[in-house]
Amino acid sequence: MKVDVTLKLRRNLQMSDHHSEVTTPQSKRFRNSSTMFTPYTPGRAQRRMQFDPRSRHTVVDIEDPDAEDNIDDALLDLIKLTWNISAVSPLFGLDIKDDVRLKQYSKKLREMVATSLYKDNVSYEAKFTPMHHLVCSPSDPPAVKVEVHSKDDEQDTEMKQIYLGIFLSWGPRSDVEAENVKLPILLNRGLQGVAQAVHSTLSQMFDCTITAMPASQEDLMWLTTIVLNSDVAESRSTKKTAQYELILEYTIPELPASDLIKVKFPLKTMKTLWSKICPTHLSATNDNEQVASIIDLSQVNRFFECLRIKMLKSASLELGYCLLEKISLPNFTIKSNKMKVTDIEAIDRVLWFFQEKAVLHFQAPIPIRNEEC
Repeated sequence: MKVDVTLKLRRNLQMSDHHSEVTTPQSKRFRNSSTMFTPYTPGRAQRRMQFDPRSRHTVVDIEDPDAEDNIDDALLDLIKLTWNISAVSPLFGLDIKDDVRLKQYSKKLREMVATSLYKDNVSYEAKFTPMHHLVCSPSDPPAVKVEVHSKDDEQDTEMKQIYLGIFLSWGPRSDVEAENVKLPILLNRGLQGVAQAVHSTLSQMFDCTITAMPASQEDLMWLTTIVLNSDVAESRSTKKTAQYELILEYTIPELPASDLIKVKFPLKTMKTLWSKICPTHLSATNDNEQVASIIDLSQVNRFFECLRIKMLKSASLELGYCLLEKISLPNFTIKSNKMKVTDIEAIDRVLWFFQEKAVLHFQAPIPIRNEEC
């Protein structure tokens, strides 16, 4: 298996003649330590133990033969764009069925944003739009699109979009409450200052909390295997699969964030490795169809342990002392709470994953049992 390693370090490095061993000022201390970083830090939410990659196939209304095609069409609005991901608590009093109320929401948001972002000769417009087609389950509330536009009146320019946010629910059926609308995921685009003003206003309007949802190291490990588990981790536009790679970027503790280690693995080899760890199985309804298996935490850990051992043997590089910061696949890239997905099946699984993460984020603290990492 060919492995490409790129090190971007501003401090002095000493490399062996064969470029197999890397030494930094901190490496000796790391090497003498028997403690490596673990991908999970106990917190207020329960640790994820498994993930069902079948995602939407478990909730699509089987009585509607076109339901899955409709979902595919809805997700087309989300792919090939870079989004910031946030978690949202239930929105109190949001009424998306009443056009008059939607206009009132738009007016109030426009007024508040204009006050927060006041500029001479600049006018703002805001709009709330229900997206009835963007639902994972018939029982879910429709997604809501929030837009803010600005215009320079002095130069008589056209309205320009400065914020786009989509509140949506994408997961298992949940209980419906009369006064609270549950749209746990917010995907937004726009300038940071504008987004902060919009989110602050929406939090006041609907008595909710909007908080950024960055992917932790363990989240990135899960997402790597979740997307690898799909049939479309390789782009459909070309057959040159040998060119595709899984790229993992690691930061080094106590060094600047710009100092990183980038490791590239052949995608085909990674898919083969993962298929050995988490093989598919025959469909219960079709003997000729192979379906994805439920992914277990132990399988995710085993996959990354194989990569760690490979790097240790081939480059004398101990990734266990580094922190996974970013993952890149042909159809999916994510770092912190910023992601870009170019494939419908991939974004379906990613949204399902973050839906569960968002719901757990706002749940009451759950005691954490002592478990092996």
